[in-house]
Amino acid sequence: MMEYPLARFGMTGECPPPIGPYNPSITPFGILETADAAITIAVGNDKLWTLLCDVMHRPDLLADPRYETNPLRTENRTPLYAELTNTLKTKTSTEWLDLFVNAGIPAARVNTVADVFHDSHVRARGMVQSVLQPNAGEVAIAGSPVRIGNSETPQARPAPQLGQHTNAILGGWLGLSDDEIAKLRTEGAL
Repeated sequence: MMEYPLARFGMTGECPPPIGPYNPSITPFGILETADAAITIAVGNDKLWTLLCDVMHRPDLLADPRYETNPLRTENRTPLYAELTNTLKTKTSTEWLDLFVNAGIPAARVNTVADVFHDSHVRARGMVQSVLQPNAGEVAIAGSPVRIGNSETPQARPAPQLGQHTNAILGGWLGLSDDEIAKLRTEGAL
């Protein structure tokens, strides 16, 4: 639901443009690269900023007047993100996340599609389902995210084959007779 852009639009009437991997008004708050993978950090206040600098062993960033307050960090985000990335690239995502989470800094790994596909919670919710697809065999597809109460996970169905529902659509929805459908086939329209 993109709560921040919707609230911004609701308050100003201006449609925010895409902003990339960073929050437009809180810094650092976004996606950064480590030695092996991307992580996201959410440093939403000065206390977390101090913790981040301490955990990263970067007292120089705390002492830099360009980063003294959140508005200043946001104004100077380009050099700040360069500094943070240089430091983050010295360890793996797992090493940094262990340090950040233990210090109480909101952070998480940015999942790849493969990570999501194999995630135990995603699997338990039935968000990856197998279907038998004619001419392709068993394939994995995304399940429905819609759940009503404690209802069971809706079972995904294979994609229809080319033309599989032509007669039902032309006859049922558009009211064409069997003869009219046959004529369309003869004329090469179907």
